[in-house]
Amino acid sequence: MIAVADASPVCYLILIGKVDLLPELFSSVLIPRAVVTELLHEDAPESVRAWAANLPSWTSVHDNPAGLMAGMEKLQAGEQNAILLKWSKPKSFCSTKSPLAALPPTVVCV
Repeated sequence: MIAVADASPVCYLILIGKVDLLPELFSSVLIPRAVVTELLHEDAPESVRAWAANLPSWTSVHDNPAGLMAGMEKLQAGEQNAILLKWSKPKSFCSTKSPLAALPPTVVCV
């Protein structure tokens, strides 16, 4: 299964030393560019910034997908782009905390 990563779950996995569980659980981990930007933010913990600056080979950074973001205005850019990327990969799992990730892309109202 393919995973689409949001910043918060990746950050916490890095902080507890368990980020290497991701390639054990998923065949591929897709990360939107907006999520990488959040992981590299100056307020992120040093270990998170270091990981994001040298991403492992089992990750794949994707340009932020274009798409309708109606109803997602209160979400951060990383969450928005993780959801849009997940919607473009129907057989994927999204690690965002937003329930919007479970909705099909044709559902626009929130």
